[in-house]
Amino acid sequence: MLEKIHVKHHKKITIGLIYLASFTALCAFLAFIYFFEGKSTSGILWWKETTTFGLGQRLAILFLAIALTLVAIVSLFAAIKLSLMSGRFNKYLPVIKGCDQIAIQQIAAMMNHAPHQVVSDLQNMIDSGYIKGYYINYQRQMLVERGDLPRNIEKKVVKCPTCGGNTQITIGIVNYCKYCKCLIPDER
Repeated sequence: MLEKIHVKHHKKITIGLIYLASFTALCAFLAFIYFFEGKSTSGILWWKETTTFGLGQRLAILFLAIALTLVAIVSLFAAIKLSLMSGRFNKYLPVIKGCDQIAIQQIAAMMNHAPHQVVSDLQNMIDSGYIKGYYINYQRQMLVERGDLPRNIEKKVVKCPTCGGNTQITIGIVNYCKYCKCLIPDER
């Protein structure tokens, strides 16, 4: 899901997720302290009044603390993953810059990644707007600049696996359903 976030929003979302993780971690810490304290004192000097909380009330606070801790962990994990993904995407740019066509296998060798990982990364970069004007030709296993479309374009009508609508696709390039806008897998 994070791969589909447009690249111009990566930094803002990462910062927001870090703030969310920090705030929920602080709230969880305070809730844990409240759970283990079990009593509250109010007043001053000799007019002090101490209230002890029962285990039932404290358990609700414990569950809240656990939930907040989980939210903090998930937010921090998502921020780290988004940051690492942006860094990984940046490493592809010098490899593909200025190439009209480049083989996926060649990119995989340069990046020291598996070809299926390169295809996934490049497709995510295209979908999120990180690189513009490129598509993946799945038949030839190449990243191709849009200006370099094949001369003999083959089209066919397929049924969308998501919504079931009939959609005309172009063989060898990325196609989306005209009804539900979902990616239609390349049928080779």
